[in-house]
Amino acid sequence: AENTQFNDVLIATDTITSALNRPYLLRFSLKKMYVFWQRKTTIEMALSIDGGKTFTKPAAVTPKDFVAQRSTAAYISPGRLLVAFQGRPLGISNNRIFVTFSDDKGATFSKPIEVSSPEPEAKSLMPSMTYATNGLLHLAWHLEDTKAQVTGWMSRSSDGETWDPPVSAPGVNSELLVRAGKGDTLYLSGWDKKETQGGQPLFVTSPDVGATWWPPANIPKAEKSIVMNHDVAADRKKGVLHVVWWQLHTQGISKSSLNLSTIGKEGK
Repeated sequence: AENTQFNDVLIATDTITSALNRPYLLRFSLKKMYVFWQRKTTIEMALSIDGGKTFTKPAAVTPKDFVAQRSTAAYISPGRLLVAFQGRPLGISNNRIFVTFSDDKGATFSKPIEVSSPEPEAKSLMPSMTYATNGLLHLAWHLEDTKAQVTGWMSRSSDGETWDPPVSAPGVNSELLVRAGKGDTLYLSGWDKKETQGGQPLFVTSPDVGATWWPPANIPKAEKSIVMNHDVAADRKKGVLHVVWWQLHTQGISKSSLNLSTIGKEGK
């Protein structure tokens, strides 16, 4: 089969080469989707209501008195848009995890709400968020201390305004990704420690939307190789998890590869 022809749509531009990065796409209906990105130290967004053919003019999500990076988003009924990001108010040194929400399709956003616990000597990084079938938002991130040791954390909310106190993530401590699966299934993936410190990429499955978790399972990789990056997508109809990763071979012939594995509901 031939590759699908893509029709490029210009969403945002900037005269500085590195000013626009870290795009994130949130589709919440057949025709409606949001695109978020980082412009320097601000999270911006644009909305399409025609399946991505056209987008609204870029608009700021985070306030001017914040340094904001790495956004993730979710949409909950009856029309609330939520954006989580790592960042900090001006004058604060370490990043934390914040959530802001909009009830008017992104025209205005709330004051950022801090979800992570303030840690003067550590930084909270790389948020990931999903909306599960039990009507709860699940937010995950990792905390890195001054010795570059990482721990995974999670919180949940029913409305995006009030969040539960953070709890330790079950076995995953770095670059966490959380995804809602079929029914009450919830997935969490990442590393047991930083990949630069020899961490093992793994995932864990919850059959009851995070109330309990099965033991961690390793993301498959070749011997004498390391996984440098990964992403996951849950199929809510078939009940499987698709995992894609960048694999770097460390011995023998120098090469790298992109690999995809589909994991069943039982984690097999």
